[in-house]
Amino acid sequence: HRKSIQGQDSFKLQERAMSLKGRILMLNAAQSLWRRISTGYATLDEKQRLLTELKLHVAHTEQNLKTAENEAGKTARLCREKEYTYLLSKGQDIIQLRADLKEGANCPVCGACSHPYHSDTMLEQSKLIGDFKTEYEQLAQESRSKAKNLEGLRTELAESKGRMYAEEQAL
Repeated sequence: HRKSIQGQDSFKLQERAMSLKGRILMLNAAQSLWRRISTGYATLDEKQRLLTELKLHVAHTEQNLKTAENEAGKTARLCREKEYTYLLSKGQDIIQLRADLKEGANCPVCGACSHPYHSDTMLEQSKLIGDFKTEYEQLAQESRSKAKNLEGLRTELAESKGRMYAEEQAL
């Protein structure tokens, strides 16, 4: 070491050593900052990916919700029609009118010649009314099930939109 520094100014050597030490400290600080920057960009990329995923999920859930609303509406309307038919068919006047129907003869109420709900005996009428009741109860159960599913989809959509809003704010 003495041979390599022989004839050189010690002040200049110390100045150079301090300069190199300062550069090393600056490079270490820059390396630390670069790690933070790259971690930040990785976090941004992850948040953007998550946000895109949430947007797709929200769009898919909205589409499923529209489909479920349509199906639930159709089922509810059909259920109300079946309930009306069932309640109407239990009436004594309807039972009497149905007993008076003859195939090929005009209906006194609507004038139709075909009578799909015609029954000659009280047993047949009771069976027909029982069938109406069964159909109504099945449709009512299906309607309740679809309404529950619809409510679950609405809740899921609201949660997803909330998460998406929170992620947008965090981004």
